[in-house]
Amino acid sequence: MCEELLDFLSTYVEVDEELTARLRHERLTLASFYLLSEQDLKELGFAMGPRKILSQVIRKQDNSSAAVAVPALSVAVLSPVLFLVSDFPLDYMHLM
Repeated sequence: MCEELLDFLSTYVEVDEELTARLRHERLTLASFYLLSEQDLKELGFAMGPRKILSQVIRKQDNSSAAVAVPALSVAVLSPVLFLVSDFPLDYMHLM
């Protein structure tokens, strides 16, 4: 559970035993990590440098997940609707 998060964090910042113990105590996962604020990171004991780096990682994840999720949803949900609408004769299209 926490191991995936620890592996991920270690690519960005130094993860020592004390930090590892705190993350395990808080039962953080990679998914819950992306929900943390900069204040949360501070309370977990991250120094300012690593905290700024991790805050940027979280913001990038927020932006990339929003950009990826919406088009994927649009295609999956709207494709059948667009197909059905295209079957209507053109003179009925003004009613939609």
